[in-house]
Amino acid sequence: MKTNIYSATNYALTVQGDVATLTNGTKTQTMPLRHGDDEIPAGLVAALKKAGQDPAEYFAVAGRYVLRRAALAAWTAAVEARIAERHAEKAAADAALAADIAARGQRALVLHGSYLLNSSLVFVRPMEAAEAEKFAPEFRASGKLAMGEWTAITSTVAKAFLAGRPRQNDGWLNGMESVVILISEEEWNALLSGEAVRVEAARAARAEKEVAEAARIETSRQQAEQTGEPVEIVRFMDECDGAEQDCSFDLVRRMVRGDGSRFTLRTHCH
Repeated sequence: MKTNIYSATNYALTVQGDVATLTNGTKTQTMPLRHGDDEIPAGLVAALKKAGQDPAEYFAVAGRYVLRRAALAAWTAAVEARIAERHAEKAAADAALAADIAARGQRALVLHGSYLLNSSLVFVRPMEAAEAEKFAPEFRASGKLAMGEWTAITSTVAKAFLAGRPRQNDGWLNGMESVVILISEEEWNALLSGEAVRVEAARAARAEKEVAEAARIETSRQQAEQTGEPVEIVRFMDECDGAEQDCSFDLVRRMVRGDGSRFTLRTHCH
């Protein structure tokens, strides 16, 4: 239902959901319901001036529309009300989903994607009769629907978990190549813990590598400082930058000076 938020002698401004409508009785303009911006794009400023209007009397919406500043307070109130309404809608939807998961959800490890190379944790539920009708009879009983968010699990963690238990296939998810493996809460938590350990180990290894690389470059900088000559810190082959004809690849060398500044040397190798 449209709600009138502002009226003047020659126009009315209404909102419905995320859309606002400006009408003067003969023409109608729709625009997104977003916060107004004092900075009006140059093109709109020029258009207002060309029409004999003072840009200072207007504010911009989404960088494409302008409204009279007299409507700003009502516009801002409508935007804030819609934001609150959407937050309430999201909270209600989240609560309904949580209740549905508590009532019907089953914890599952899902192998999915091409060759089942991806692994994720997600709640699933059996298809209802009406949902399963469009599938062949032999597939209806095993069809599942995902519920809520997916949590990606690295294949190494999933493989290690599956190696210690009998392989099973408890169903499939519509729209993707998939195998659903129902698991217990304890197994779910173990997989989450395994993924967290892997992530932390990878983070620590990356940090250790960065520290070692920084130390190596600092050693090169000190050498450059002592000798007065720049020192190479890395080299690799790259496609030619096009600076020389009939050359297909270059030798690229990253160098460091004694003051810590760096530069690149590129040698054409043809």
